[in-house]
Amino acid sequence: MQIKNNIQNSEITKNVAVHAHIYYEDTTDIIVNYLKNIPFKFDLYITTDTQNKLTIIDKRFEILSNIKSKKIFITPNRGRNVAPMLVAVGKYLISHDIVLHIHSKKSLHNTKLGDAWFEYLYELIILSSMYPEMESSLLQILSLLHLNL
Repeated sequence: MQIKNNIQNSEITKNVAVHAHIYYEDTTDIIVNYLKNIPFKFDLYITTDTQNKLTIIDKRFEILSNIKSKKIFITPNRGRNVAPMLVAVGKYLISHDIVLHIHSKKSLHNTKLGDAWFEYLYELIILSSMYPEMESSLLQILSLLHLNL
């Protein structure tokens, strides 16, 4: 099923946030590449576990032009990717209508399968230029459901 991307920045009436928990900072460029495909501005909240990673990650996100605001927090890497979202940025996310939660997924046991799974999940959630024939991102599906993005 092919769904055409018809969401324009001027049509967005909801307050949108993206939370990215980035434990594996070597995936930052991939995440940035996917997020640049979001066709409207959003607030970005990033959690990671060290100051060194924060510095690297912050610099990599500078290229995005669709970010309204960006906040980065250092949090313990406990509770997988959910605890940092709830504990560190939950009080910010609650003021948003729509929240996209992503993280730097990796499988240390099977890297080939883990990398493929990481890319597959991001392709399904965020429209990518990698598969233009599969333009069925979560954002477009939400717009079809008349959620008045």
